[in-house]
Amino acid sequence: MTTKLTACLIVKDEEELLPSCLESIRDICTEIIVVDTGSKDKTKEIARSFGAKVYDYQWQDDFAKARNFSLEQATGEWILYLDADETLLSEDKEKLKDMLTTNAQGYFVRILNLTEDNNPLAVETSISLRLFRNREEYRFTGSLHEQIAANILEIEPEAKLLQSDIRILHSGYLTSVVSSKAKKERNLALALKQVEGNPKDPFMLFNLGVEYLRLKDYPQSVLYFDQAKKLGNPKAMWYSKIYKSYVLALLNQSNWQEALKLLDEGLEIYPDYTDLVFLQGIAYLYNDQYPRAVGSFYQCLTMGPAPIPPYGSAEAALAGYKAHYALAQTYEKLNKLAEAIIQYQQCFQKNSHYLQPLYHIAGILLKHEEDSAVSEYMEKFFNTENPNHLVFLADIFCSNDELELARKYLSLVQDDKTVTNQVNYLLGLCYLKESQYEKAMPHLKAVSSGNRFYIQAQIYLAYCFLNLGKNEEAEKVLDALPATQNTYAFLAKLFMQEAEKLLKEGLELYPESKLLQKELTLVQKGIKQYGSIT
Repeated sequence: MTTKLTACLIVKDEEELLPSCLESIRDICTEIIVVDTGSKDKTKEIARSFGAKVYDYQWQDDFAKARNFSLEQATGEWILYLDADETLLSEDKEKLKDMLTTNAQGYFVRILNLTEDNNPLAVETSISLRLFRNREEYRFTGSLHEQIAANILEIEPEAKLLQSDIRILHSGYLTSVVSSKAKKERNLALALKQVEGNPKDPFMLFNLGVEYLRLKDYPQSVLYFDQAKKLGNPKAMWYSKIYKSYVLALLNQSNWQEALKLLDEGLEIYPDYTDLVFLQGIAYLYNDQYPRAVGSFYQCLTMGPAPIPPYGSAEAALAGYKAHYALAQTYEKLNKLAEAIIQYQQCFQKNSHYLQPLYHIAGILLKHEEDSAVSEYMEKFFNTENPNHLVFLADIFCSNDELELARKYLSLVQDDKTVTNQVNYLLGLCYLKESQYEKAMPHLKAVSSGNRFYIQAQIYLAYCFLNLGKNEEAEKVLDALPATQNTYAFLAKLFMQEAEKLLKEGLELYPESKLLQKELTLVQKGIKQYGSIT
């Protein structure tokens, strides 16, 4: 007899993500419950098309209440709960079915949190109790970051809550699907309300710190992380994450010394937590302690990924390609360029989706080798029969201001309609870098509105208008753009890059100027924070 499994979701306006989620579970669930909290798109219609039972629910600023409402509708013997931005990995379905025949009360699964677009190896793994028996006394608690494990253990102190290697892929942290600022502010309000009612609860204090960290309010996040650290139990599975989050907040305030002090404390308690060793290396790197940074990053490679459990979350990449990348960056600072290139190569070998090391390799080689030799060398990393690979090569050389080389690769694919937008975008950027604004503009205008480069192309178009003294035209272009955080970030980075050029020119005239060097460091940090725009 088949054991009945009910999947429970709470959703709102998830028409883009919901189909993938439901497709991943439809063949193992005997019932799907979708609780809708006020969708205005086609979410409910999509859910019904997958055979889900859809229930409307008045949102009450409480995730636990919404989850519990979904449980009340479930008739299965087991509950699997997910969010719309999650999918169950197909290769784990049979294992999940087997787990339903045991005497356990619930199972922790691994949540693979994707953190970078187009980079499937950029993952932070966490664990969460997502599969449990359907009993009316088992209910969620917590208006934000709701939990059920503690409730189950309170009802059944001897309950078996077992670890599993079932994996759920979570895409909600990606830039392409990132939560709106309004949603983050909603979560902040819920976290504040929780702390007001439970001012001495370390987990709630930690969650409030996390919400401030997501909003980049680093001083406030530090305040609540510190309180959580003082009140929490270091044996709790989530407690080690305090150190990681706390250090990230300090690093974003350039408070290297406090970060290093906190890392020493954390590593005394959690010596095998690789994530903290990696952050120690970053703190050393930013504090110009390059030999120590090298030691920390090599230690990450030796240690391997942090074990889960006992840790509630860890990033395997910090013991892999990201450690190689950080080593390469450090060797560049030490002017050990041969070692840097080796580490960049190893980074790319471990993650061929991550192309940033190739930009750096080209940048180093172009300073010391003939352009033709560098071009030939870089082609070894690509399939030159593939139009997209040729575009990447063009972008690498454009980013390193080798514009003729960039145009050479673009000329090879200029008639290929599959990469028309990318070619126009990069040609426009090449001409812009040469201050040939009139030539740049037709290419930038040709980037279609649905393309991922459209916003950048429009901003560069406005930049061309400004440099031609056509301020009104520039204003019209900018006014027509969506007022999103990505638009503002791109604008900020563009003007920071201009500031970087000016400061570098100033340092050529006044190489001993500490003021100019300080300002250049700050600007470059800002550019790095906003990421690549080409």
